[in-house]
Amino acid sequence: MKKVQTIKNIEGILLHSKEAGNGNRIVFIFTKNYGNQTAFVSQSTIKSFGSGLLMPFTYLRCSMAETSFDKWTLIQYEGKNICDISKFSYEDWCRWCFVIEIIKWGFPLGEKDINAYIRLVKCLKGILDKNKQVSAYITALQMLYAAGYDASAQEMCELYNLSDESKTLLQKFINYSWEKPMGINISKEMLKEIALYLDKFVKSVCDMELKSKKMFI
Repeated sequence: MKKVQTIKNIEGILLHSKEAGNGNRIVFIFTKNYGNQTAFVSQSTIKSFGSGLLMPFTYLRCSMAETSFDKWTLIQYEGKNICDISKFSYEDWCRWCFVIEIIKWGFPLGEKDINAYIRLVKCLKGILDKNKQVSAYITALQMLYAAGYDASAQEMCELYNLSDESKTLLQKFINYSWEKPMGINISKEMLKEIALYLDKFVKSVCDMELKSKKMFI
């Protein structure tokens, strides 16, 4: 008996894509209902639906077909760019690569986490008119928190001798709703302190060595 092909419709944020030869691509998507997902996209599908929507931080609605056990192919898609990364400086883009690494690491493939998804969408919508460096830092902290890693925890702040002012700032960042300006001034010295702390936190608590470490210093 011929196996019925499984099709699933998803919505999510495209984190990034990479070449797969002959004009094909592999995409990495943080979805609303299926957690992190990877899928193959053929050259013909890209020609039909466009390459512009395969840029990082694009909101996608798409259909994926299962080609073998837990292997998926994107067969159609539509969506919109939430933020235009072409306007990012190289340094800002590297900082957002840090965020992408955290999302790919912190949320297991196929495990739904709708609260984390909603938080990410808020973060991306909120960066349009804000400092992209600070926005990336806040997003990294909030996604770590959603994954169960609280960078403002008392014991960690004490372990790395974080100042009281920086600890308070971390808590404000984690709880920031993105709905209105934060209304605080952040000195370069304080930003450097919490940036150094974040690298140490990720390495020691999360046991993760990021390719894009030291991007906020």
